[in-house]
Amino acid sequence: MKIIGSLKDIFPFNVIVFIATLIYRIIVVGFTIIYYIIIAVPISGVVFAFVISIVYFVRSIIENANPYTTYVDNNKNAPGRRNFFFGPGFHSIDKIIKNTFSDISSLVAQVKTKVFSFKVGKSFFVWILPVVFFYCFAICTYVFGFLFCTILSLLLLTVILAMMTCFFLAFSFLWGADRLYLLLKSINCRCPVDKRKFIVPKFKCPQCNNVFSESLTPGPYGVFHINCPSCKNKLPTTVFNGRSKLDAVCPACGTDFASGTSVQFGIQCVGNTQSGKTSFLAAFFHELFENENHKMLNYTKIPETLFNNLERMFNKGKPDQTTDNNAAMYSIVYHGSGLSDFQFSIYDIAGEAFNDIRKENQKQFDYAEGFFFLVNPDEDANETLNLYSKFVGYLRSSKNINTKKTIHVPIAIIITKADAFKFEIDPLGIAIRASTNKAPEIVNASYEEKLTFTRVNACKDFLRKNGLNNLINLLERDFSKYSYFSVSAIGHEQISNVSFEPRGTLEPVKWIVKQSNNLDCKKLFDSIF
Repeated sequence: MKIIGSLKDIFPFNVIVFIATLIYRIIVVGFTIIYYIIIAVPISGVVFAFVISIVYFVRSIIENANPYTTYVDNNKNAPGRRNFFFGPGFHSIDKIIKNTFSDISSLVAQVKTKVFSFKVGKSFFVWILPVVFFYCFAICTYVFGFLFCTILSLLLLTVILAMMTCFFLAFSFLWGADRLYLLLKSINCRCPVDKRKFIVPKFKCPQCNNVFSESLTPGPYGVFHINCPSCKNKLPTTVFNGRSKLDAVCPACGTDFASGTSVQFGIQCVGNTQSGKTSFLAAFFHELFENENHKMLNYTKIPETLFNNLERMFNKGKPDQTTDNNAAMYSIVYHGSGLSDFQFSIYDIAGEAFNDIRKENQKQFDYAEGFFFLVNPDEDANETLNLYSKFVGYLRSSKNINTKKTIHVPIAIIITKADAFKFEIDPLGIAIRASTNKAPEIVNASYEEKLTFTRVNACKDFLRKNGLNNLINLLERDFSKYSYFSVSAIGHEQISNVSFEPRGTLEPVKWIVKQSNNLDCKKLFDSIF
C-alpha cells in the first residue's frame, strides 16, 4: 500500500491516463496505417486509377477527335488539309496520350494541395492518416493509372494502325493501278518543244485555268480529288475519274500539251536534205484526212498551222524545205468515250540536225514507237550511209543499247521519188507485178503476201543497184523489225499549182502500226483502212 501510494505520488493519475491513451492511439493509428497501406489504399487506388484512366482517356479522345484544330502543316504551298492518315492521325494519337497522362498528374497534384492544406493547424494524429493515404494513393495512381493508360494507348494504337494498314493497302492499290494502267496503255504527255515525256505532267484547273503545282496523283492532300489552291475546285487524281480530260502543260518549259495524258504513238522521220520528208508528210496526211472512214472520227490537228502548211504545199505542188533543227511535231488527237484520248504524232527534223544531233538533244528518239528512214535515189550513197551511221549511233546512245544488241523498234526504209523509176520501184508497177509473181516462195501465198514479197525485193534490188548494199546489211544487223517501201509523194515532176498525186504513202505507217503492241493504235487504223 505504501508502494502504490508512493507511485501515485510520483505519477499522478491524469499522467497515467495520458500515457495509456497515447499508447492506445499509437497502436490504433499504427494498425490503421498498416491496414490502409496493405489493404484499403491499394484496392481503392487501383479502382480509382482504373476509373480515372478511362474517364480521362475518353475525354482526351473527344477533345482531340479533330486533329486539324491543333495540327500544323509545314508545307506552305499545301493545296488543302492533309489526309488524316498522312500526319494528322499520328498527331491526334500523340495529343490523346500526352493529355491523358498530363490529366492524371494534374489530379494527383490537386489532391496533394488539398491534403497538405488540411494539415495546417491540425494535430499529428489528425493529419497523419490523410498524408499517409495521399502518398499511398499517389503511388497507386501513378503506377496503375499509367499502366491502364498505357494499355488503353496500345489498344488505340492497334485500332488506328489497323485502320491505317487498310487505308494504305487500298491507297497503294489505287496509286499502283493508276500508274500501271498508264504504263500498259502507253498513256503519257510529250512536249512539242523540248520533247520530254511525262507520265503525269502538270494540269490546269478547268475552272480558274491556273496550273496546279502539285503532282495530280493520289497523295497526302487527296485520294480521289485534290482541291485547287486558287478556287477550291475539286480536281481528279487518277485516270479512272477524269484526270486525263484536264488540260496539261509541260512541267519543264510550261508549253501546252496537245491534250491531257493520252494514249501515245509517235514516229520519227529521218532523212537528209532533199530526201522528201516534207513531201511525204504532206501526201500522207492529205490521204489520211481524205479517207471517208477518217472523216467520221472526232479529232483535233495540233498545231493546226503546221497541217495547214502541209496542205498548202500539197495543193501548190511544191514542198518547203525543213530548216528547223528541233523536230516539228505533227499531232492528231482522237477524242473518244474512253478514259483517255489517243494521240498520233509524226516528228520531222531537218537533215542538218544530224551534223550535231547530240547538241540538239532530241528526246523523242528515246520513246518513238517507230522510225522512217527516207532515202533519196538521187543522193550520193556515202551521204546516205553517213546519215544512217549518225542516226543509229545517236539512237543507241539515247536508248543505252550497245552495238552487240539489236534495236527492237520497227523501222521502215522508204525510197522516195519512186515515180522517176516506174519500171523498178513505182508502187503501182510493184502492185501489178505482185499479181503475176510466180516465185516459188509465194506460190500459194495471198495477194497481200505476194505484194509484200515483191515490194521488199524490188526495193532491196534497187538499193543494191545504187550502191547501198551496206545500208541493207547494217539495217538488218541493227534492227529486229524492218521493211522496205517505195513511195511517190508528189507523183510527177514539181509543177507549180499542180497538186500532188501520191502513191504508197500510207503503207509505211500501216506497217509500223502493225508491228506495235499498242492495241489502241491498231484498232484505230483498222477502223480507218
